[in-house]
Amino acid sequence: VNGLHQAHVNGIVHHALTPEHILLTRQCTLKIIAFRAPDSFMRLQKINEPYQYFYIPPELFQRKELTVASNIYSFGVILYEMFTGKPPFSLKQIKASVEQNEALCYDKSLLPPGIDSILRRCLAVSPKERYTSIRTIGEVLIRWYEQRKQAKTHGENVKTYKDFLLMAWADGKITEEEASFLSYKRKELNITDSEAQEAEVEVKQELEQLLNA
Repeated sequence: VNGLHQAHVNGIVHHALTPEHILLTRQCTLKIIAFRAPDSFMRLQKINEPYQYFYIPPELFQRKELTVASNIYSFGVILYEMFTGKPPFSLKQIKASVEQNEALCYDKSLLPPGIDSILRRCLAVSPKERYTSIRTIGEVLIRWYEQRKQAKTHGENVKTYKDFLLMAWADGKITEEEASFLSYKRKELNITDSEAQEAEVEVKQELEQLLNA
């Protein structure tokens, strides 16, 4: 994202943004190469590798100009591939879109929660519906990552609270000291009232299953 942003700020658009033009150095830093690649998307008739069609923005099949929005589309394809291990659209889908104007649809079920809305804008058929800058995508991705990390941490906190409940109720009753400890832990772990009630129900069910086993 940072590399593309710097290029775009200086008026440079990548002519063939594909994974093979993104390199990982020995210092574990990414480098984008071949901004003016001989296999430019602008020369569709000279493209020899079919896989490159995965990354070509729809507008270029209509012989339109290569723009920042074009790079955002290609970035979206690469991003989808990073999450799922495959491009969002098959060559058959791309051909049907170009020749018969069929809608391009990808499999959302393979994506982690919250990423679909970001990819949908990156992969919009119309350049005007995509993000206006690659930097904006970077900011959105950082917010998505932070929210996901917080959600994961909170989920672990809820699990920890349930473990404390299980230990407190193991003998069938909770003492005042244990109740005070659980109240303290609820505040410390930021457990809401509804989450605490749900945890209590689940723990009671778990204890009943253990007693009936």
